[in-house]
Amino acid sequence: MTFKMKKLIIALVLVLFPSLIQAKEGFTPIQDSNVFLIKGATSGATIFLVNLPNRGKVLMTQVHVLEALGQNTKLFHGIKFGWFFKEENKNNNALELPFKQEIIWKNDELDVAILKVPDELIAKSNSLGLEIAPYKGGEASLIGYPIIGKRTYPKVGKFWTRLGEFFGSVEQMESSGNVWKEGDHILSDIDALSGNSGGPILNEDKKVIGIIHKMKTWHGIGYRYLNPHIEVTSIDEVLKALEK
Repeated sequence: MTFKMKKLIIALVLVLFPSLIQAKEGFTPIQDSNVFLIKGATSGATIFLVNLPNRGKVLMTQVHVLEALGQNTKLFHGIKFGWFFKEENKNNNALELPFKQEIIWKNDELDVAILKVPDELIAKSNSLGLEIAPYKGGEASLIGYPIIGKRTYPKVGKFWTRLGEFFGSVEQMESSGNVWKEGDHILSDIDALSGNSGGPILNEDKKVIGIIHKMKTWHGIGYRYLNPHIEVTSIDEVLKALEK
């Protein structure tokens, strides 16, 4: 059997019987009112409300998220999206808000962007903003909007990975693990997928100690047993860059 034929068979199994070849997800649905889905026409990522010293309430995400989604975006909370990013269900406090991106500050090297908070967001979401704490290694968690149901055998190829994304679902999820330093880098085995970009890394007290920097994956797919799985930018680095 040729490699192309194997890929075709795996792709068919992915569509017809996805649970047979998908990796185990490490996510739990939650509802944190400070973390939002920032969504473009066909894709989305994560953005969060945080209280920064001398800045007050701001929105934080990654630079590449804003570049990928463009200006025509919306913020969502309390809504679950199913196949092809179609709305599946929503809770009583669901939020959908057109979002004009007003960037206050960004750092391309850190891949971090800080944006102005729309007045409507505070009024409609009753969000208080996440608090921050200095980075400390140990147990941590990530809140975001991963595309669940897309991870498969890693050599299927990028096209079939993208197809798997269309058949995934999106809602706010939390994953947990540990963070630690290796040289100048902060690494973590917290589970993350496409859509988690821009998400906050929280300590045990649910205070922000960092933000996702890079996901380390096979073919962009990401398996939980690959350690470390993500690289983290500490909130200390962000504050230091802001001071400059």
